Amino acid sequence: MPTRILQYLFLFTISFCFSIAYTYEERKLSFNDIHPIMEQIFDYHVDQKGLSETLMERALKIYIKQFDPEGTYFLASEAAPYIHPKSNLVHAAIKDFETDHFSTFENTNHIIQDTIKRNRRLRNQLFTDHIQVFEDASHVKSEDEDIEYEDSFASTEEELREKIYNQGLRFFRAQMLKNERELTNEEKEKVVNLYLRKLENAENMYTFAGLNSREHDHLLSLRILKALANSLDSHTAFFSSAEAYNMRINLEKGFQGIGVVLEETFDGVRINRIIKGGPADKSKAVKEDDYIVSVNGKDIINLPFHSILDLIRGEKDTKITLGIKRITKDEENEDKSHEQFLSVSLKRGKVTLDDQRVDISHEKFGDGIIGKIVLHSFYEGEDGISSEHDVKKALEDLAKIAPVKGVILDLRTNSGGFLSQAVKVAGLFISNGVIVTSKYSNNDQRIFRDLDGKTYYDGPLVVLTSKASASAAEIVAQSLQDYGASINVGEPTTYGKGSIQHQTITSQESTAHFKVTVGRYYTVSGKSTQINGVQADIVVPGKFSNEKVGERYLEYPLAYDTIGASYEDSLSDLDSEAKKWFQKYYSPTLEQPDSTWKEVLPILRKNSNFRIQHNEDYQNVLADLKRDINVFEEAEGERLKSSINKIDELQENEAINILKDMILMKNKMALRP
Repeated sequence: MPTRILQYLFLFTISFCFSIAYTYEERKLSFNDIHPIMEQIFDYHVDQKGLSETLMERALKIYIKQFDPEGTYFLASEAAPYIHPKSNLVHAAIKDFETDHFSTFENTNHIIQDTIKRNRRLRNQLFTDHIQVFEDASHVKSEDEDIEYEDSFASTEEELREKIYNQGLRFFRAQMLKNERELTNEEKEKVVNLYLRKLENAENMYTFAGLNSREHDHLLSLRILKALANSLDSHTAFFSSAEAYNMRINLEKGFQGIGVVLEETFDGVRINRIIKGGPADKSKAVKEDDYIVSVNGKDIINLPFHSILDLIRGEKDTKITLGIKRITKDEENEDKSHEQFLSVSLKRGKVTLDDQRVDISHEKFGDGIIGKIVLHSFYEGEDGISSEHDVKKALEDLAKIAPVKGVILDLRTNSGGFLSQAVKVAGLFISNGVIVTSKYSNNDQRIFRDLDGKTYYDGPLVVLTSKASASAAEIVAQSLQDYGASINVGEPTTYGKGSIQHQTITSQESTAHFKVTVGRYYTVSGKSTQINGVQADIVVPGKFSNEKVGERYLEYPLAYDTIGASYEDSLSDLDSEAKKWFQKYYSPTLEQPDSTWKEVLPILRKNSNFRIQHNEDYQNVLADLKRDINVFEEAEGERLKSSINKIDELQENEAINILKDMILMKNKMALRP
């Protein structure tokens, strides 16, 4: 179940469904694909090399959990055979896998279909009076977010009825909080209808309504592969083509499309955002808050959202005509509005996500500036787009403004990305040296080094982290901490993902989209971030400080371990010819651990603790976040929302104060004889 603050953030930031309009090619799967794809995954995996009884037990549980994550379809008695499967069911499922038949999962899907019929019957009884459900939604209580999945199911149909109703009420309550004004009765009815329609569209992927046998086999094979892959560990996964393309966009920061982000609302499909530099932006013909009512002359009003996206997607340089409804306020009477219908033709093309890469700001300090760089992920795409390039340019741009006295590298929202980019970003702050050693299932090791012999910034540096900082972000934070190049500030620890995944998502040739855990990584000190994460040098509380966020709370995580340190870098992984080059050009400028900041850490920590303890705003916000606030009570919900927003700012301000202490200490040390 989601933690309290994560659940709250979800409600206030997600509205129905968002999607970028892009193009991808869908490959239909069949039962005959499952075994060979899983064999590929087993070949790569660091630990699991074949399908065992334990893995199949997990897969059966995952199969129903991916359908019913909140326990609003199955009764406890119906879920029990899959949560704790008996040996005969497990053996039958393994035999299915070996013979490419999968009758066990097909039978499970029949049970799922029965739960869908019951759920629809109950929904038809529960959500008929839209005025009453919104009245009830204003008083709805949040669920116990700490309940184990096994215990989340209702025992009776009456309990299930209550769970279904409360699930709907929480959705409606989120829409009430999202809108600045009270919804009209007509709008409330539209919200209820949209909620029911969205559920039915999702359920149709299990009932196979309107689908042919090939589509039936594809969807069933996809879900079986998802369950089997995820049984190996918490980060091994199989993806649909649409999911893979979304991930590819985030990794490469670019795609082919028209450059709009769409939102499904109770009034239709709305253009939530226009991406700068894309075809829609360049055309100036569409605006944010426009509604799309047709695509290439086809009315889309009653189509499922995913079908609308399919219509909008297409290849580069192909044309598309959108029917647009634009609502404008009456200049003389704001209570009145006018609808205008337009036809807009666009040509699909390359779209680059510049606004999801790096944010740069600064503030004056003494005769220079303190630079702030927020890096959202570790990406690498076409035309030289990469996180290394963007951070390097940020450092250069800051230096052009004024002398850079100190830098904040903010990784609080950074959940990772390309390992190679983490190595390169960390390398901007050291001369030469080992950044990461990866270890694989056969104990082979691969060493990733910074080789350019240049430090792009070597002054006071604070790396700001949170429990949401994961994977590649943890590599950077731990490596810079290992070398003494930074002071790490933030929540007590980061996420704790110390595993390496091989992925086929960015491969143009791949016909199956998966990521699989192939090894563990260790920074130059020999530490792994797996489970334990990166420990903050100075704890500055953030919004996740009291929340159960991290690898340790996932199902089936890899175990923690360590290897020897590699500061001296023996070059043992290189052949004799390569060693000669490294010994001449690399080893002489090898970065050595610097203990400067470690020596003054007690003073820095004491100063920071004093400021936090005597900061009334900070203490009030921390008290709010520790309270057992029901996020659906409006006054308390607004208070929590304000505290969540405020603590990010307070945390950053304290990181800046720590950096100022570092700058002043550095100046004093420079004056010593």
